[in-house]
Amino acid sequence: MSARTTAGTAERNSLVRRKVYPGVPPRVEYTMPPHAAELDEPLHALSAWAAKHRSKVAEARQVFDFA
Repeated sequence: MSARTTAGTAERNSLVRRKVYPGVPPRVEYTMPPHAAELDEPLHALSAWAAKHRSKVAEARQVFDFA
């Protein structure tokens, strides 16, 4: 999945707003609408959990992949 596809999907789902500024090179700005900003805290918590358990997840993947 490309970054553009991911950003496009988020825009389609109204999780981000995309504004393109003409120029060379063109500039793109992404913002979160208020309802999407509610996701900020739970996403930070999920990110912190993933960082804390990164090694356990990597170990589980190796066990699964080589089973």
